[in-house]
Amino acid sequence: SLFKGGIIYLEEVTEPILDRVYLLHLKGRRYVRAFSVPVSYQSLNREDVFLLDEGSKIWQWNGKFSSRAKKAKGIETATQLKNSRSVVRRPTIEIVDEGNESQQFWSSIGGF
Repeated sequence: SLFKGGIIYLEEVTEPILDRVYLLHLKGRRYVRAFSVPVSYQSLNREDVFLLDEGSKIWQWNGKFSSRAKKAKGIETATQLKNSRSVVRRPTIEIVDEGNESQQFWSSIGGF
């Protein structure tokens, strides 16, 4: 589980389950782990990968100097998050490399 106690998605609920945006920081050299950090551009760094989960979309932001292992773990984690939701509410995954961010990404993370 990515969060203490896990995240539970209820199938019967018609409203979005996630009422807030999450930013996960994937770090580690040998064993890449995910940690929840404040949703802010200031949380980003060039050596790591971050997942911004806004419910309907999961952004994977790859720092310029992030390793292939971290990028792979990011894709794996984003896919796990996506597949843990009901088919009706499955988010899309968008991968963004540092320096190629869209205005939508910056708006989602709270501006730059």
